[in-house]
Amino acid sequence: MVIPCQFLESLVLMGLVEVESMRTGCVIKDKDAGDVSKFLNRILGLAVEKQNLIFNYFTEAMKVIIKNAKKEGRYNEGMLDITATSIQLIGKPTEIFSNLSRGHGTTQSALLKVDRGMSWEAALKKQEHSGGSGNFYVSKRDMWGRKMYILATKKDNSSHLYTICRPNTGVSAFDEEKSDLLRKYSQIDVAAAEKGWKDMYQSSGDGCMHGDSCRQRAGCSVGSRTYKLHLICGNIVTLMSVLECTLNKFSVKYGLSKYESHIRVVRVELDTGERIVGVRYPEQLIIEVEKALIERNMIEQAQSQAMISQGQEGQVLIDPPKLKTFQSITEDVASVVPRCYKKAITPPLTIKNFFKPSTSNTDSSKPTVKTECLSVSYEDFTKDVCGGDANPSDSDSIALNRAKTKDNNSQSLKKQTVEILKESKNMSKKRTANNSVFSPTLKRRKQETLFSTFAKQSSQKEVKKDISCPICGLKFEEGLGNDKINEHIDNCLIE
Repeated sequence: MVIPCQFLESLVLMGLVEVESMRTGCVIKDKDAGDVSKFLNRILGLAVEKQNLIFNYFTEAMKVIIKNAKKEGRYNEGMLDITATSIQLIGKPTEIFSNLSRGHGTTQSALLKVDRGMSWEAALKKQEHSGGSGNFYVSKRDMWGRKMYILATKKDNSSHLYTICRPNTGVSAFDEEKSDLLRKYSQIDVAAAEKGWKDMYQSSGDGCMHGDSCRQRAGCSVGSRTYKLHLICGNIVTLMSVLECTLNKFSVKYGLSKYESHIRVVRVELDTGERIVGVRYPEQLIIEVEKALIERNMIEQAQSQAMISQGQEGQVLIDPPKLKTFQSITEDVASVVPRCYKKAITPPLTIKNFFKPSTSNTDSSKPTVKTECLSVSYEDFTKDVCGGDANPSDSDSIALNRAKTKDNNSQSLKKQTVEILKESKNMSKKRTANNSVFSPTLKRRKQETLFSTFAKQSSQKEVKKDISCPICGLKFEEGLGNDKINEHIDNCLIE
């Protein structure tokens, strides 16, 4: 098949084909091979001419595939076809939801009896049609107290896959590997398989494969050859929402299986040739669906009556089924909750306001005195506190004299600070945050960089010390070598 260049270019632009793989052939990526929605979305990114080209090719290819599938009998329209050896209608279909459903059609309930088993005669015919590749097998181990018999026929165009047929369930939907078949079963002749096949076919007519040891024998249908199928036919489109809601609500209460908990459209063909199409639905939930429909109709009638009464009071009358009502409610202003109000006005906690500054435990009875900071040297404070002699520097004495002449209250301030220092001296060296009077915050030292270190070292002047002889005290000249210094010291020692 020759692919046009425009088609290949479009696939590359859509990202479905890599350029490197075009040398060996047009190969679609595995992850994009079955994603139709992605393929259709990628088409929108192309030019209009290329969009038409790709989409026309897609539709033509789909038509050819559907045509071939219909010829081969593999075309599926989305319905579940029930295939069995015998399907019979139990009684006549009964009408349900007569006064509750919408529309002009009727809704009916049909109960079917499905026989999916394979008789001994049908097994022999299937073995003959297999062309000699079909054989009977018996299980090596007992299951529920008895042996299991099967008919295995080789699948067409395959050397290791086999189609399995059982007397109670008929043709299996899953194929069996040859290795697994020989591991679990042993081949027997036709005469040895006849009795076991017939016994298994008769015993599975109305009961399950568990036998008498089953605790739920009345409702168990595992391995049963016949089972009942309940269908709802007719006008069911308007009831789908109610059917789905009721099934989801009561599936656990009624103990429904996973197979029964899903709605599925089913098509069956009776033994008489009549076809029935309907929705598979549990029969025990019909009463619950009727209750849900009655409740829905009562709500709709109440709403329609309310709308009619509003129309008679002077408002515009609208058709009740087409009216969408919106009810407004005016509530009184509620009182403010203190807890919510405090939460609303309180700023959120951050790293800045989480740690609060410490407060000193001062006596509230003493009057607070507003003080001012003075430039007083540390030597003056220690002299007054410790009573020792201190020699303050000239700058400190000048600053202290200026502070004394500045304000008359400076002497009283000094006495107060001296008393505070005396009290702090008697306290423990390890102070807590609450007992400390002065808690100055030390400024964090700025981290030095490599360049600042070099600049600091270069700015510092080298201070050279005078070198002298330790014996005679002679000062050596600058730039004198170590050998001459050592020679002089040796001579001094000898003398």
